Amino acid sequence: MTAARTNILNHKQINQMIIRMAYQVYESNMDASDIVIAGVAERGGFIGELLFKALKEISPAKVNYISLNDAVPKDFKGKTVVLTDDVLNTGATLINIMGPLVNAGVVKLEVAVLADRNHRLFPVHADYKGISMATTLQEHIFFDNSNSDDLQLYLV
Repeated sequence: MTAARTNILNHKQINQMIIRMAYQVYESNMDASDIVIAGVAERGGFIGELLFKALKEISPAKVNYISLNDAVPKDFKGKTVVLTDDVLNTGATLINIMGPLVNAGVVKLEVAVLADRNHRLFPVHADYKGISMATTLQEHIFFDNSNSDDLQLYLV
């Protein structure tokens, strides 16, 4: 990225937020026997893998991770699914995935994002979020995971 950018979250803060979200997912799903963390696209998948690892450490439930880069698997019957993405902006990406997941038989569907921009065009909300920011339509939030040892969230 060549545009001027402002650091919103550093590596340590991002990791702390992932751990906090994992505890929130656990507390909200204590009765669930099977939880699937489903990462949306590349950066949402990265967040999903981090959340999966943190949740697996604290939850006695069966916790699995799946990447939703291509298609939604057909068999989610009776499972709790937590969709993960890096930034929730309009909700378009997530709403396109929700229908097939509901049709696949999920018992509960939740959303976890690192950053929520509050610019909804579709009725999607984050159940778990690292940070919520009101931004202008011209501003963008960029999650930089190019170096897994130095994760950063920027306002561009």
